[in-house]
Amino acid sequence: MGEPQQVSALPLPPMQYIKEYSDENVRKGLAPKPPLPIRDNYMMFGNQFQCDDLIIRPLESQGIERLHPVQFDHKRELKKLNMSILVNFLDLLDILIKSPGSIKREEKLEDLKLLFVHMHHLINEYPPPPGEGDAASDDGGTETAEAGDGRALSEAPGAGGGDDPRVPGFAAR
Repeated sequence: MGEPQQVSALPLPPMQYIKEYSDENVRKGLAPKPPLPIRDNYMMFGNQFQCDDLIIRPLESQGIERLHPVQFDHKRELKKLNMSILVNFLDLLDILIKSPGSIKREEKLEDLKLLFVHMHHLINEYPPPPGEGDAASDDGGTETAEAGDGRALSEAPGAGGGDDPRVPGFAAR
């Protein structure tokens, strides 16, 4: 038996680029400059994109029927979509058992596809929790949490080993 081979999920980078970015070439300034940012439009996965396109395009602009109202609660709508997907999947199973060649099967698959597109869209639109996404104020988590009077929480009364084992530093008053 031979030695075990190391397997990577990613392909090896092209060798002609690796050779151009040697330590010596970088020191001498001979390494190629990065490409200029795209200013107009570009192709990706066979689709044409504009640089000023919205990151999350409205469903209507993609030719997809909107199933939820314009003003809505994301959490509630995601739960409703999840339940609809489950019910439609069970309906599809019923159709496959009773009449696998029926045209209703294709209709049900299209319904499921539409529900999954909506769920994916709502997940992408879901607002981040408060405090997340503010990279300017994030210093890598080196801040010390403070009690109301300015002392570090580890110095505050009741800190460390409180009454609730799930919450460190919790003490019932």
